[in-house]
Amino acid sequence: MSLAQKVAASRKAAKAEAVEAEKQQEFNNRHLAKTIMKAKKGGSVAFPSNQIESLTEIALRVVAKNFSMYPHLKGVEDQSILDQIIKLTDTNLPITVTARNIN
Repeated sequence: MSLAQKVAASRKAAKAEAVEAEKQQEFNNRHLAKTIMKAKKGGSVAFPSNQIESLTEIALRVVAKNFSMYPHLKGVEDQSILDQIIKLTDTNLPITVTARNIN
């Protein structure tokens, strides 16, 4: 088999894989949409799970993880949010970093 034939065969296989992946994605999207619509009609939750973090939980975790880079927390005015971030911060941070947020 010549190099040109190998390249052509490889491109054909890649194209077939891409088409198959697109079909699978369309199926997945259709399945999700049907599941959500069925749950809405039934008045229930489509994908109940406590294992999936909410966007808020992810954001709090990221802020706490990067607390040493941005310890000021300017713009965060909700005291409950501040408390949650501080609870999630690393307890081994130097006092010079964390002292600004001690009441």
